[in-house]
Amino acid sequence: MGTLYGIGVGPGNPEMMTLQAINGIKKLDIIFASRKEGEKASIAHEIAKAHIPADAQVIFLDFPVTFDRKKFDEIWAGHAQSILEILKSGKDCGYLAIGDPSVYSTFTHLVRNLLQQEPAVRVEVFPGITSLTAAANLLNVPLVTDGETLTIIPSAQIDAGSMKELIQLSDNLVFMKIPSDAGVLIENLEAEGLLHHAIWVQKCCLPSQRIVKEVNAQTLEEEQGRYLSLMIVKKEGIAKDLKGETEEK
Repeated sequence: MGTLYGIGVGPGNPEMMTLQAINGIKKLDIIFASRKEGEKASIAHEIAKAHIPADAQVIFLDFPVTFDRKKFDEIWAGHAQSILEILKSGKDCGYLAIGDPSVYSTFTHLVRNLLQQEPAVRVEVFPGITSLTAAANLLNVPLVTDGETLTIIPSAQIDAGSMKELIQLSDNLVFMKIPSDAGVLIENLEAEGLLHHAIWVQKCCLPSQRIVKEVNAQTLEEEQGRYLSLMIVKKEGIAKDLKGETEEK
C-alpha cells in the first residue's frame, strides 16, 4: 500500500513553506488539494503550485462550508474511498493542507475516514507554519510569554456559556472559525472589557490579507468574508504602536 503524506504548506506566503514540504511535493506523482464547494481554485494548491512537478496529477477535493458533522463526514468518506483505491495500487499521494495539518485542517477529517475504512493505511505528516503563529509574528505580538496560558477557540462551534468560561480562564486567546454572525463573540469580549485588546487578521500572508486593529461591533459587521479569519486577544493588552486605524495589506 502506498503512503498518504499530509503536507502543511503554511498560511499563504509560498516562501513560508518548509524545505520538507517542498522536497516532499517534488517526489510525488499524485497531489490532492481541497477547495470550498463552488470555488474554482484551491488556496493550498495556489501556495504550493510552483513546486508541483509538471507531470504530476492534481486532484481537487470539494467540500461544503458547513458545521453539520454528518454531512461533512459523508463528503470526506467519499473522498477517503477514492484516495484509498489509489493507495491500494501502491502509489504514494500527497494532500496539501493550509497552515499545519494538525490544526483545524480538513486533512484530519480525511485521515479519520481513511482509518475507518482501512486501519492499515500509512500516513506521514509534514508540519507547516500555522496562521495563528504567522499572524502573531506579523503583528510582532507574542502569543505567550513567561507563565502565560493560551487558548485556541473555534468560536463558531462553542456555545455562549463555554465561550465565556474559556475567555475567563486564559491569559491569551486566539479565536478561529469565526461565524458569519459574530454577535455572541462580541458580547462576550465586551462583557470582559477585552475588545480593545483584540486584533483581527483575515487571510494572513495571502495577497488579500487584511488587518483590523480597532475591533468593535461595527468593524466586525463590516467584515463580510470570515473565511480564514482569526482574532488574537491578549488580556495584558497589545502594544500601543500596534493600535490605530483599520489597515489593509
